[in-house]
Amino acid sequence: MTITQDPSAPLVAVVGATGRQGGSVVQALIESDKAYRIRAFTRDGEKPEARALAALGVDIVVLSLVVANKDAVFDAFRGADYGFLVTNYWEHGDKEKETAEGKLLVDAAKAGGVKGIVWSGLPRVSEITSGKFTNVDHYESKALVTAYGRGSGVPFVDVQTGFYNSNFLIPLMGPMKQPDGSYAVSWPVKPTTRLPFIDIVRDYGLFVRRVLETDVFPDGEVVVTYGEVLSLAELAKQFSEGASASSQGEPIELTPCRQRRVRL
Repeated sequence: MTITQDPSAPLVAVVGATGRQGGSVVQALIESDKAYRIRAFTRDGEKPEARALAALGVDIVVLSLVVANKDAVFDAFRGADYGFLVTNYWEHGDKEKETAEGKLLVDAAKAGGVKGIVWSGLPRVSEITSGKFTNVDHYESKALVTAYGRGSGVPFVDVQTGFYNSNFLIPLMGPMKQPDGSYAVSWPVKPTTRLPFIDIVRDYGLFVRRVLETDVFPDGEVVVTYGEVLSLAELAKQFSEGASASSQGEPIELTPCRQRRVRL
């Protein structure tokens, strides 16, 4: 473990440090051969994860990173060398709010004097589908923050996540038991379409660390993170083998998929 208070070591400010993405980043930095100072942002300093990090010498900053706390957010980034930034659309489901919070983080990191920003973004679906799909809000908001960050004048890298393996634990996203006792994985993709999957807690931070430890900070790059690439059919096969159960991958139409998501 190479957490230090030595001022010669780079200070990395990590948003969501007790969550899945930020927590993965902190752990990867702790495990690095290089020395780091880490400033970890969390809303609850009494969480077991926060206490464990504090015991390792991580600087814990208890703060809600929202627009209403703008001054405190700016103060929290002061003196950092690098910032890892992430927002959580699913906490509120508000595209405008997520966009505003993401821009706040960029502004605060810039004002704090960081030499580089690593942002957890996503592609803009409306753009890559030529306007066919315009309501994938959690992608759109992050893409808007990416564009804002790229125009900030601070070196900026977008480290995007693949599909979380842990999402299979979410109702209706994982395999669903059928009347005949088998299981089906139903997503709005063809069974042969290959998708990137990642163990977000174990692996995501390794990609961020690689960016931070590049000799020259790779301004402008987009890094797509994944541990393996699987089709829906391959995924169903793996589930069948691991669970000793029959399963199949089947596509569903976009409209019922969207309706189902709204009902959640």
